[in-house]
Amino acid sequence: MVLKKIFLLITFLTALIWFSVLGTKVTKAQTMEELSAQISALQTKIAAYQKELTELQARISVIQNEIIKLRTEMAELLRKQISLVQNQIAQLQAQLAKPESEWKCPDINRDGQVDMKDIGVVSGIVNVCSGQANYNAAADVDYDNCITKTDLDYVTKYFGKKMADIAQCKGVVITKPLAKPESECKCPDLDGSGQVDMKDIGLVSGAVNTCSGQAKYIASADVDSSGCIDEADLNYVTKYFGKKLGEINQCKGVVITNPTLWVTISAEPSSGMMPLNDVDLIANVGGTATGPVNYTFYCNRADTGTNITSNWCRKQDNVNLNSLTATDCCDFAITGTYTAKVIVERGSLQAEARTSIKVSSKPETEWKCPDIDNNGQVDMRDIGLVSGATNTCSGQANYNAAADVDYDNCITMSDVNYVTKYFGKKAGDISQCAR
Repeated sequence: MVLKKIFLLITFLTALIWFSVLGTKVTKAQTMEELSAQISALQTKIAAYQKELTELQARISVIQNEIIKLRTEMAELLRKQISLVQNQIAQLQAQLAKPESEWKCPDINRDGQVDMKDIGVVSGIVNVCSGQANYNAAADVDYDNCITKTDLDYVTKYFGKKMADIAQCKGVVITKPLAKPESECKCPDLDGSGQVDMKDIGLVSGAVNTCSGQAKYIASADVDSSGCIDEADLNYVTKYFGKKLGEINQCKGVVITNPTLWVTISAEPSSGMMPLNDVDLIANVGGTATGPVNYTFYCNRADTGTNITSNWCRKQDNVNLNSLTATDCCDFAITGTYTAKVIVERGSLQAEARTSIKVSSKPETEWKCPDIDNNGQVDMRDIGLVSGATNTCSGQANYNAAADVDYDNCITMSDVNYVTKYFGKKAGDISQCAR
């Protein structure tokens, strides 16, 4: 504001001088010597103002440098404080943690073996801590009051092991056994899909602690025909999770009444620079349904439907294979994130799957400067700008073109990771900021 006033004053005085000289008649009483003296005095004042202006500009430059220095020091201090806190937390955790040899028995349901039910119990409550609704103390095997990936990895490590073979399970009592020998129990494929899956486990777990005559009792889930459904029935079904009828003695002669069908899809390559041509789409089919398969591939179809539309890139029917590659199926001329899709048909069943293909316009060396706010350094504000607009694309409300560093018209984790990679760096040290 001060600089602006000084500049206006200098301009006004200069104009006044020239106006006085060129546009005004000098009065008779005013001599040339007097006018020259006035001009000289004004020039002296102008020189003084110009000197003051130069001094102010130098002071402003010093202040700007101090601000940049303070920002750098604050970012470094924040980084050190975060690192210090993280180290303190790690030290406390190490002090509180017990050795694995003192952890709880990984057979969570106490059925005598670590199986999918144990893994399911733990995986279903990962990131839940003591005091929260779904917390299960039995699944907190490392005694840290939170169910984490560490607990899940520990239980998974002993998958298939019997309690008698696990040191941490010594002295642990096995729960109630089946009412009859396992070889005489019902087929654990309760829904007739041809395979023991989560739906079967869900059917029996939803009826646990019910008996014949009660509302939720399901006769097929009472696998030992005891008249009641308990943990023994659930453990029996869980034991065969993932098995097909032909692999289970108790299922011999059982007819598949509800066959299943599923498919996965992958792309090769799944990313690249424009133009990205000759992309292969690979489909793999599974489930208990049998017979030939109809495959229909699409380069960019994001919906979940299984209806066949005309914009496919490859369609092949009556294929007696559970895997098919659509070679050179897709070409992508412009940048963007595309959704490749496959629909398969087998008998009366249909299934679909999708995968993302990312096409970028430039290599990372040609991406935008990660100093998004142009303050001379990549700091938390830059990271905040890009992370705050993640999962938005051009045309959406929160999209920020400056944060779209890879020029693909969408802000994704690629942009966030790129900016984070340069955190703490000065713009002068980053080649992408030199342009």
